[in-house]
Amino acid sequence: MKTIAELEQQKVALLKKFAPSSMEVATLDAQLEQMRSALRNTMDRIVESVSVEFERYKQEKEKKQELLLKVQEREKELLQLLNEYERLRGDVETNRKLYNDYLGTQRQLESAAYSTPRTVEVIDRASVPTAPVSPKMSLNLMIAFFASLLASTGLVFLIEHFDDSVRDDITLKKAGNLEPIGTIPYIKADKQKRRELITFDAPKSGPAEAFRAAMISIISLLKEEEGSKIILITSAETKEGKSLISSNLAAAFARWGKKTLVIDSDMRHPSLHRTFGIEKEKGLSDYIISKDEPIDAFVRKTPIEGLSILTSGTIPHSPADLLGSERMRQLIPQLKQEYEIVLIDSPPTLGMADTMLLSSYATAVILAVLVGKTSIDALKRSIDLLRTSDAKILGAVLNEVSPRRSRYYYYSYYYRYYRPYGEKE
Repeated sequence: MKTIAELEQQKVALLKKFAPSSMEVATLDAQLEQMRSALRNTMDRIVESVSVEFERYKQEKEKKQELLLKVQEREKELLQLLNEYERLRGDVETNRKLYNDYLGTQRQLESAAYSTPRTVEVIDRASVPTAPVSPKMSLNLMIAFFASLLASTGLVFLIEHFDDSVRDDITLKKAGNLEPIGTIPYIKADKQKRRELITFDAPKSGPAEAFRAAMISIISLLKEEEGSKIILITSAETKEGKSLISSNLAAAFARWGKKTLVIDSDMRHPSLHRTFGIEKEKGLSDYIISKDEPIDAFVRKTPIEGLSILTSGTIPHSPADLLGSERMRQLIPQLKQEYEIVLIDSPPTLGMADTMLLSSYATAVILAVLVGKTSIDALKRSIDLLRTSDAKILGAVLNEVSPRRSRYYYYSYYYRYYRPYGEKE
């Protein structure tokens, strides 16, 4: 049978004699195509057979690898078992030796016990105790007492260390080197005694005496100042007792015989009109806005002889503009001619410009400090602000001081001595 190569050579020879479309060439092409088709079929069968053999070989190889892994794992397990066996065998040998030694020692002891006469006898039988040996209550109570004392001391130390509030004259000096002008105990109000006018409602009470002592300190500190005194009462922040101190000091000065005027200059949160039971309208703000009406038309008498009040008046849009006006500056000399003591209840220092303006009119500035609430930092910032406006800071009044813990024996003594009969300390 001719090969494909031979047929192709024969075709080349025929093409030299015949045309490509001749019968001879076409017959030869058909033979070539038939042989090529047979060759392709044969190659496909060979490739398929080889692929099948390759897959079978691959599967057998994978099975052998899996078997090899299992054999290796089993070998590891056998080695571990062998090691465990050797360890256990060693333990058995050791324990057997210990057991034999124990038996030998026991036999020796038994032999010695039978051969040695008894030399032990009961001299006195033990008695049953009537009281527990442990726990020892007295010792435990003593330990508990000292432990609680140590814990309470540590707790007090921690509270003192982390408390940033003004607590006494030491922390007051730390805040701004201020001296306490007075210390006011906590005032418990009732229907007969108003906290804001305790010096008038209960003149023999301890708090009233504390306000009088503060008043005397102010007079002593200002003795070199000639003429009338303009005293500004302020605080670092709100609700620290400046209005309470202003009204009670005003009443104390009036009862001392000083012609006194108290001014509510806190036009944002006025309160003195409620203390004296009058309307706040037609007060300081209305006087400044009026331009021409005299101050006498706005000042009103109080039930306390010698004490007058100038309320805040209608609440304005910008209190600072009114307090810094020319009419306000002209008012101060008039008040000095009319009154011996003028107390100005000012807004808090921090966050407002009102107090800075008012301090320029004052002979002296007094800071109200609420013990346990006013922070040292806030008080420092207030003092710095006042000093930048050249205010003369006279000192501070400590408010709501506990008489039991007061460092000022004088005020504590008066509080106990003058408190009404039946009032508990």
